[in-house]
Amino acid sequence: MSIEVEHTEAELAEAEEAVVELAGVELAEAEEAVPELAVESAEDITPKSKGVFVLAILSVLLFCAITIPYFLYVLGIFAQDSILASIWVRPALMGIALAVAGAWLFRFVARIKRSRDWVAVLLSALFLIALILVSIPFLVSVSVNWIAKSLGSEFVAPVTFIKPAGVGDFLTLGGKGERILANGERYVGAFVHGIPHGEGELTTPEDDVYAGYFEKGVLEGKGTLTMVSEDVYEGDFVAGVPHGTGVYTWRNGWMYEGAFVNGKRTGKGVLTEGEKIYTGDFVDGMREGKGHQTFYDGGYYEGDFTGDKATGVGTRVWTDGVIYEGDFVDGKYEGKGRIVYSCGGIYEGDFTYGYAQGKGKYTWPNGDVYEGDFAIYGERTGYGVYTWVDGGRYEGELVKGLPQGYGKLIFADGSAHEGNFVDGVLNTYCVICGSYEGFVSVNLSEN
Repeated sequence: MSIEVEHTEAELAEAEEAVVELAGVELAEAEEAVPELAVESAEDITPKSKGVFVLAILSVLLFCAITIPYFLYVLGIFAQDSILASIWVRPALMGIALAVAGAWLFRFVARIKRSRDWVAVLLSALFLIALILVSIPFLVSVSVNWIAKSLGSEFVAPVTFIKPAGVGDFLTLGGKGERILANGERYVGAFVHGIPHGEGELTTPEDDVYAGYFEKGVLEGKGTLTMVSEDVYEGDFVAGVPHGTGVYTWRNGWMYEGAFVNGKRTGKGVLTEGEKIYTGDFVDGMREGKGHQTFYDGGYYEGDFTGDKATGVGTRVWTDGVIYEGDFVDGKYEGKGRIVYSCGGIYEGDFTYGYAQGKGKYTWPNGDVYEGDFAIYGERTGYGVYTWVDGGRYEGELVKGLPQGYGKLIFADGSAHEGNFVDGVLNTYCVICGSYEGFVSVNLSEN
């Protein structure tokens, strides 16, 4: 049995109004319960997404600003001593790196705090680690360069180099590599923190080549320097210059082997100039002190040296038997000395400009002796006494070895003649007779 209820149009209209009113009340209550959520969903979600997107774009651009110049610099497109490298790559790079690191760190913290997106956190952490690895070599290299400059080193280490050996070497700027500068300087060898350290080869703009050991960017230790002039130095280096023991060879074959101090021959050494050989002391590249010098003819000098010349007291020996012992000035006999000639004659006395000159004594091989004045070139000129081996003697003036002027001739038996001699001849005069009786001739040995 069914019952149908009929409603009037007025009743239906009232029911619809009641439903609408109830729905409005429920919506109002929901809005009052979560007003903040409604506001966020309506206004904040879109701007926040845009901000994160802009930050990501800026970070990528700044990261490219770091990496692109860095790799151009590493590949040698930017010369390491160029203005661009000095203004951009070296000082600005670290500032940009820190700015990017700060931006990514901000985003990193925000991700952890709000979304707990561990994938984003991991990527950010990896990026920060990579950024730190890229930055460390620059900090180390710049600091070491600053130390090297403060110590006065002329060879300043590069900030980086090209052709690294591997990934580890690339990040630490160590291992084997090559450095090329705009001025033509080229280094190939071992690096540590971007600085030549260990075995390497350096070619200067002048084409001088050093092959050997480097210590923190400086020539230090054993090495060989081959100059464009074809001169070669092989030995110890300290602070970029020969210092210690080494061998210097000139292109003509001359050679020095011995001690070096600050790039100059100083200390004990041997200098070979063809057939001439010097063994002894050096100071600032010159023979100074005691030494032994042999000459082309086979003779030698042994004694004092000053200013690269025989100066002081020494002995000069010739191959024909001549020996001089005494004072030297600038390689010449000067002062007091004694010379033994090959004939057996001996001179002792004063020397000037390499010759017997002044007061002296000459002894002939036969025993005759002259003692007195000597003029230039060893001539017996002036006043002197010539004594024969038999006891006779001549006292008086001489010119070029002959009695000339007033003199006195005394024979071995005690008899004597005196007067004015002319070219070694004295005319005798008899006072009682009032006339010349004859003449006396004096013959003096020449040598």
